[in-house]
This record gives sequence, structure tokens and C-alpha cells, in this order.
Amino acid sequence: AQVASESRYRRLFETAQDGILILDAETGQIVEVNPFLIAFLGFSREQFLGKKIWEIGLFKDIVANKENFEELQRKESIRYENLPLQTSDGRNIAVEFVSNVYTVDKKKVIQCNIRDITDRKKIEVALNDTEIRYRRLFETAQDGILILDAETGQIVEVNPFLITMLGFSRDQFLGKKLWEIGLFKDIVANKD
Repeated sequence: AQVASESRYRRLFETAQDGILILDAETGQIVEVNPFLIAFLGFSREQFLGKKIWEIGLFKDIVANKENFEELQRKESIRYENLPLQTSDGRNIAVEFVSNVYTVDKKKVIQCNIRDITDRKKIEVALNDTEIRYRRLFETAQDGILILDAETGQIVEVNPFLITMLGFSRDQFLGKKLWEIGLFKDIVANKD
């Protein structure tokens, strides 16, 4: 059973589509690196093994010094999001870096999972840019705009033009249902 378990673990380690480093929990020395991380970052296995994680330049922003490693030893779990790394060929990537301490054969080890989030960050930036453009259009439109919750009919947003045009405050709109606002009684006489 133990051999089968080790074999399954080894297959997972070797085929994982995230980078994995295994460290000695006492010293911070890298004892194993998976093939994905080697290919992903472009460094050789030998450039990882035997080094302490804070000695490797590409991780200097993640584990800047020994004190951060000691914090990991105390907390037994640390997570860093959106960390910049640079590959061996100079490409900048964003990663999520998660470290956990666990025991193997009565000895503590640290597993560091490194996930490429570059594409996710690009999508987040694009969504943010889209939201900014939408907000600018909404705020500067020269037409009155109300946004309603489709299920309840509650007003969730009103643009400045409509507020100025009708002379109601923003608070007089928000949270109300369209048919509860006097100015719309002739347009929408009741909920039906």
C-alpha cells in the first residue's frame, strides 16, 4: 500500500500542471522540483536542488529573506497572490505562490505550489478597463439611464443626467421599484 501510495504521489508530482518545490522545513533547502516548474521557468533541475529558497534570485520577491521563511515555519501555511517572477529568458509572469508545511516520515517538509496566473491577470485588467469605460459612458451620457434588477424591478443604478433632469436625489431612486416612484406612475401604473 505504501509503495502504491508513493507511486501515485510521484505520478501526480511529475505530471502536475503547476510548479511544485519541496523544501526541507528546517533549512529551507530545495530537495525536489517538478518537471513543470523546470520547463515553465526555464531553469535546470540542478539550479534548484540544494539551494535555499531565498538564495534563488527569481524567488527573492516571494521569500525576500530568512525571516519570511521563519514565518512560514511558524504559521505552516503562507499564500502570496499576483507575485511577479521572471523566467530564465526574461519573460515577466504573475504567479500565485502557496506554501504548506506537512510531515513525511516524521520529518517536516514544505511544499510550494506555483501557479501561473498571467492570463487571469490579463483578463482581470481587461475587465477592469471595460468597467471603467462603461462607468465613464454611464456617468457622462446625455440621456437618463436607470438600471433595474430584472427579477425585482428595483432600481440599482441611476446616472447623473437623469438625477439632474428630474430633480430627484440618487437616494430617492436607489432601492425603489420602478412603479413606486411617482414620476413613472403613468408609464408603469402598477407591477403588472
